[in-house]
Parts: sequence; C-alpha cells; structure tokens
Amino acid sequence: MKTETELAGKVVSTLHEWGWEVYQEVIESGGRCDIVAKRGPILWAIECKLSFGLPVIDQAYRWRRRANYISVAVKSASGSGIGVKFCQDYGIGVLACRHNVYEVVKPKLARKINPIAVNDDQKTWGTAGTNGGDYYTPFKKTVRDLVKVVRANPGVEFNKLIKELDHHYRSLSTAKSCLRGFIGTAVIPEIEARVVDKRLCCFVRDKTETPP
Repeated sequence: MKTETELAGKVVSTLHEWGWEVYQEVIESGGRCDIVAKRGPILWAIECKLSFGLPVIDQAYRWRRRANYISVAVKSASGSGIGVKFCQDYGIGVLACRHNVYEVVKPKLARKINPIAVNDDQKTWGTAGTNGGDYYTPFKKTVRDLVKVVRANPGVEFNKLIKELDHHYRSLSTAKSCLRGFIGTAVIPEIEARVVDKRLCCFVRDKTETPP
C-alpha cells in the first residue's frame, strides 16, 4: 500500500462490508473529510494518512462536534504508543490498514453533535484520499446537470434551461446572471451560448474550439 488513495479505498470497502453507507471527500464548514460513514442516524468521520502522527489526529479531532464517531485510518499504529494513548484519552478511534482493516482503538460515542450534511452524490463523486479537486460541491453538481441537459437538448433556450435546472443558487435571477457569465469560459467550457432567432440558446461546444 503506497498511497493514501489505496489506503482509503480499503477503508471504504471495509465500511461497506460492515454495513455503513460511505461518502467520500465531504466538504463541510470550510474543511474536507476523507470519509464520512453513516448507519441510521450515526455519523462516523474518518481521516486517512499513511503515517500515524499528530497531523492526521488533528484532522480527525476537528470533526469532534460534527460526527458521533471520529477516527483516523493509518497503515500501522505500532511504534506510536503516545499517539494511541492520545487517541484513547480524546475518544478518537484508530483503524490500522494492512491486509485487513481492524480497530486498534474504538472511538467514543458523541451523542450531541451538529451533524455533517451528506448527500448521495458524495458516495461516488470523489475518491477518498485524493489531494486534487475531485470532490463534490453544489456548484459542480449544478454544472454537471446543466451540461447534461444541453447535451440531451442542443439549442435549448437559455432562460428555459435555467428555469428548469435544479441549481444551487438562492434565486433564479442569480442563477441566470452567474451561469451566463460562466458558459463558454474555462469554468463551463463544454457549453457555448449563441443568439438564434433573437433568443439566447445553448449548444455543446466543438471540442476543437478553445474557451476564452
């Protein structure tokens, strides 16, 4: 196991076997949690790192008021007795991931929390343990759905498109203003807007064209 992505993937598979729903790379309150697992009303936040130490413990500790359980998942917890003791004292679980995933320290249950908000897109959108931009945001979902509609209905009128789109903006006018500015740029390069019969319509951009 050479990468955090591999380690996190093993944790995700094991959590599924244990009967948990799993959400990956969850953005919440300005932070990003590698894995959030859910079983019934119970939430479990897990941060993954190859090495066991203060950085990953600190990452997990930040979720102490947002999940019922918090844990770290590492390649091995051996050789760090003080780290294990710290986690025991602060109620942080420790998962070791070698051939199998097993609990070195069980997390303490927190009953009163302000729960992390999760949605089904986070189950498959990103891959836990990645450091890039492969994670869910409401804006990314809006863009994905917009592109999907235009691909299915090339030439759709812009106003009709935005009115029927399930977007994340607070108002229709804000959605129109923002998305009109993004279409055809590097933000939404797949789509372009053109005036047809005095109506602004949206089309899939020719792949040979470069967005401004």
